[in-house]
Amino acid sequence: MKDQQNWDEGNRYSAVLMIKASVILIVAGVILAWLLAQIDMGDDAKMLIRVALMILSAAITVVVMFRCTEKHLKSTFKDTTQ
Repeated sequence: MKDQQNWDEGNRYSAVLMIKASVILIVAGVILAWLLAQIDMGDDAKMLIRVALMILSAAITVVVMFRCTEKHLKSTFKDTTQ
């Protein structure tokens, strides 16, 4: 039963984290898009910066979500050994 409890709690917690991360990424994206529009550079350079920032932010978000969810599960279910 604890395996199903771990699964359910992990899904619930990571869904909340995804919502928080999406709000943060949307706000950061709007701000960065505005800042990039203010800088005078070529369209190719702006596109390269945008793509690099999107990939980097997605990778960081995934790592943070995994680590935070694992930490939450370990603190919530202390008696479960994995």
